[in-house]
This record gives sequence, C-alpha cells and structure tokens, in this order.
Amino acid sequence: MNSTDKELVESFLKDRSSESFNRLYEYCNPALYRVAYFLSKGNDSYLHDLIQETWVVIIQSLEKFEGRSRLSTWMTRILINKNYDHLRKFKVNDDIGELQFENSTETNTSVSMDLEEAIKALPQGFRMVLLLHDLEGYKHREIADILHINEGTSKSQLFQARKRMRELMKDYQYEK
Repeated sequence: MNSTDKELVESFLKDRSSESFNRLYEYCNPALYRVAYFLSKGNDSYLHDLIQETWVVIIQSLEKFEGRSRLSTWMTRILINKNYDHLRKFKVNDDIGELQFENSTETNTSVSMDLEEAIKALPQGFRMVLLLHDLEGYKHREIADILHINEGTSKSQLFQARKRMRELMKDYQYEK
C-alpha cells in the first residue's frame, strides 16, 4: 500500500468525516468510474447504481482492508464483484455479443463504430482484462487477483481481446 492509500484509509477510519470521505472518493472514484462505465455498456442508470453500491461496500469493509494490494485494486475487485452479483441476480448473459459476432458472416462497412463501442461489444471477460490492463495499467498478477482467475488466463484473455478488437474495428469505417 502506498503512502497516499494509507493516509486516506487511516484518515477516514479515524474520524469518518465527510471531509475524509470526500478526499477518498475524489482520489479513487475516477478509476472506478472508468471501469464501471464499460461494465454498464452505456446504461447511465446501471452505472450510477453500480458505483453507489460499490461505495457502500467499500465504506462498510474499509477497516478490513489489509494493504496487501493497492487500494485501487481492492476497490476495483469490489466493483467487479458487485457487477457479477447483478449479472447472477438477473441472469444476464453478457457473452451474447460474442456469439452474435462469431455467427455473423456479413460485413457491414457502412456502420460507423468507434473504439468505445467496440470495447462495449467485447464479451465481459475480454473487456475486463483489456480495460484493467490497457486502460487502467494493472499488471496481470493484479488482474488475476481482482478477477479471481489465473495469471495465464489474464494474459490469454488480453491476447484474445486485442485480437477481437482488431476484428471488430477492421470491418468498420470511421466517419471523419
């Protein structure tokens, strides 16, 4: 745990003031928001619910944080677990996009697709590893810890995610 993480956690646990919470929130929420944004696939309502539910768990569990990982790693794991809980609760199949893509033989080059939409089209496993590694800068060891997978699985998922991104992006033209 770095000194900023330690300072923020200790400060909040000491007085649980709104000021110490706001410092913790402002420091950690941007990274959580970026990951939640792609998990929500553009659904603002779900995005805000996911962030709020994650922060409730974070605040309730913060005294259990042992500092064996970065604070952001610990918080991201909570966010992803909340998302998995939602998917299980509502029996959402998040890999439908993968099946549709693999079964599609038509190429539609008149459709414009930006990078954000391509990321949203990835199956959740690919999307999570790609986001955590390439956008958030986590190492495979940390991703494996967050997602409860093997480090080799993280590497394989990243390889497959990048491959899928290239496939998705090559079939689309960009409007300039």
